[in-house]
Amino acid sequence: MPPLVEHLDCGTAALVFGPEPSGLTDEEVTRCHYLIHIPTDEAYPALNLAQAVAICTYELRRAWLQRARNGKQRQAPAAFAEQERMFQSLQTALEEIHFLYGDKAGPLMHALRHLIGRAGPTKMEVDVLLGLARQIRWYVQKSSTNNTNKHEK
Repeated sequence: MPPLVEHLDCGTAALVFGPEPSGLTDEEVTRCHYLIHIPTDEAYPALNLAQAVAICTYELRRAWLQRARNGKQRQAPAAFAEQERMFQSLQTALEEIHFLYGDKAGPLMHALRHLIGRAGPTKMEVDVLLGLARQIRWYVQKSSTNNTNKHEK
């Protein structure tokens, strides 16, 4: 919960719970920056939705109070829409250089989303990653143009 509380210092955040029988879909999980695991007893490994919500909100309150006692604050993360635009641009660039391809592309992009999402990138950091994606795409286009010109000669 401490990372969630850090995000609350700068704006909004959400705890997302899926339906009790099925949980969240893979697409919904992909949009989450953090995943929470609640350890349970092996004799009773499942929690119902109300239990999970109660535990999470209790831990969130504890983390909030601890943060307030420590007085720490962090820089605001970029807006969710800006991060989504950055992830899409990065995915396209990584596909163009064949870093993301085949049946491993989805899981690898999912891992990258979580890696970057957990960092809570600021607007400036999202802009840096957008610039990286743009530069990768420019280089791929330049390389393919140069290769086409060489083959035409």
